[in-house]
Amino acid sequence: KAFPPAWIASLAVAGALASSAFAQPSGTTVVMSGLDNPRGLAFAPNGALYVTEAGRGGPPPCVTNPSNNETRCFGKSGAITRLWKGVQKRVVEGLESHANPDGSSASGPTDISFQGSAYITMGLGGDRGFQEALGGTYSGTLLHMAASGEFRVLADILKHEEDQNPGGLAIDTNPFAVLAEPAGRILVDAGGNSLLRVAA
Repeated sequence: KAFPPAWIASLAVAGALASSAFAQPSGTTVVMSGLDNPRGLAFAPNGALYVTEAGRGGPPPCVTNPSNNETRCFGKSGAITRLWKGVQKRVVEGLESHANPDGSSASGPTDISFQGSAYITMGLGGDRGFQEALGGTYSGTLLHMAASGEFRVLADILKHEEDQNPGGLAIDTNPFAVLAEPAGRILVDAGGNSLLRVAA
């Protein structure tokens, strides 16, 4: 199946950004820097480039994720940064994030897609008990973000995993990627091993 043009453009920019993190090959230009565990990226209808930043969790006390015995520290260090007309600006701050104690392997805002306004996946990597132990509210959800930067939960992916468990294994949700289309939002749950559609 062919990728939509927006995905091809996003993949090309992602490749350029990834390359610049290690060595800057001839003919490439760093367009954004200082991002905090960048994850997904997408172009808005006006051509601005948005990047989700999973953050670096927060300070102790930390909790153990029973699904993999990792120590995870919770905080509100997730963010979204915009590149518009050559100017980089963090437009949303304070989104939920959890990470290893050193800030690595962060989970938080994982992807963004536009259909008029923005839709953002919030990673989790566990079940309700893990979410509650972290102290999170929005992890394991799909958020809708208005142009003002205000957001609300559009779909509770963790609740769907609890109710339906399409993979049939232990309850585990980790919304990882989203594609916003006119008729709905297509979402990958990497924890539940499922491809979901949230109706418009």
